[in-house]
Amino acid sequence: MSNNEYDISQDVEPLVTLLDRFSLTRLEYQREEYRIVLERSTPVLLPTVYSAATQSAPCTTAANDGYPTSTYSTSALSEADTHDVANTTIVRTPLVGVAYRSREPGTAPFITEGSRVEAGDVLCLVEAMKMFNEIAAPVSGVVLAVHFQDGELVEHGAALILIAPTTPERLIDAQAHPNC
Repeated sequence: MSNNEYDISQDVEPLVTLLDRFSLTRLEYQREEYRIVLERSTPVLLPTVYSAATQSAPCTTAANDGYPTSTYSTSALSEADTHDVANTTIVRTPLVGVAYRSREPGTAPFITEGSRVEAGDVLCLVEAMKMFNEIAAPVSGVVLAVHFQDGELVEHGAALILIAPTTPERLIDAQAHPNC
């Protein structure tokens, strides 16, 4: 290798470490001379929801308003009675970062306590290494609690939001017994 040549492995090795450390499926890095795209052939499963039955979640990336984002979507399946508090869904952060309740400062938060959410709705953002990660609702339901302040540093696995899920059976019960 001549003195003028650049060893690209200096950039690739740390990127592979980041890909593994944050369980990403795709990572793009660009310099003036070149662009590196690392992508896994199979999705990495991340446990992000803990309820009576815990289901792992795939991590996928998407572009949003010109800013890089990652979306963590989950689905929790519980055969237990959804009226029990034990069957609420705790949405946990899949990574260390700064949690935000809205997309931009001064705008309305994605959710507040008492908000009704549908599975897949964005609940909050977690910024890690200048990457904004959308945390999506794993179940449809009502937000019971938000366990972080806007701009707060959150640790991997920290509880962010508590959701009481709504299921078709629960909706039918509510219609049949409106006073419940």
